[in-house]
Amino acid sequence: MTARPIAVAPNTRPAMYEVMCRAVMAGGGRLVEPADAEGLVWADPAGVDSFPEVVADAKNLEWIQLPYAGIEPFAHHLDDRWTWTCGKGVYAPAVAETTLG
Repeated sequence: MTARPIAVAPNTRPAMYEVMCRAVMAGGGRLVEPADAEGLVWADPAGVDSFPEVVADAKNLEWIQLPYAGIEPFAHHLDDRWTWTCGKGVYAPAVAETTLG
């Protein structure tokens, strides 16, 4: 199986960016620039302003992962050009365990 070309952007929070790059590679993805990507992992929950610039040249982009549950900052970018996924529900079991003991 050929590794899917995945971009991680923006690189505005170096620690978060590095963790996400390692996760893409651990999952079998091949890191590329956004212009060459089929998938994009967004690496800065506060960096929504740079989104249009990052995806402007991404002609092969099919999928965007927002790795957190709160997608409200991206609401005005959501459309059907891409498949969108997010981290909603990822932390639910841990929160429930902590809350209920």
